[in-house]
Amino acid sequence: VGITLQDGGNIGIGNTSPASKLDVKTTASPTAASQALLRLYGTASDSYPYMEFRNDVQQFQIYGTHGGLNNAFTIYDKTNTAHRLTILTDGKVGLSNSAPTSFLHIGDGSGNPIVNLDGSSYNVYLYSDGTNGPGIASSSALHIMRNVSSPSRSTFFYYDNGGTYTTPLV
Repeated sequence: VGITLQDGGNIGIGNTSPASKLDVKTTASPTAASQALLRLYGTASDSYPYMEFRNDVQQFQIYGTHGGLNNAFTIYDKTNTAHRLTILTDGKVGLSNSAPTSFLHIGDGSGNPIVNLDGSSYNVYLYSDGTNGPGIASSSALHIMRNVSSPSRSTFFYYDNGGTYTTPLV
């Protein structure tokens, strides 16, 4: 089976009954580049072959190899001009970070909560308030942070009851 073009505009490659605008089908299990179902290939030095997904409000691009990021795989939020996921060729992964320096690098340095464990009646997250940190905080107002502004740089615990901090807890 070659290429099928239906009256409604659906195109089938290897499929005589395409169910969507582009419907690609193979009966073989792809094991080599010559058998790939879809191949995006840029021949220019440090090229940027990508797929784009968009609707009337949002636009994302998936780069298989992003030449400007040392050939990293990346998911780019073009609407908000932000790299949402980056995987470098050495295996380092960045979430909201296009230049991860560790195997998992989360955050962009904005000071927003970095990891949020969201429960039905609680939230626990890693956090830095821009002055103190890093630390652990929760929506029920218990904070464990490193006080970088004190000479001892000691870790402290405090309870946030709406702007008044009570420390120590013990």
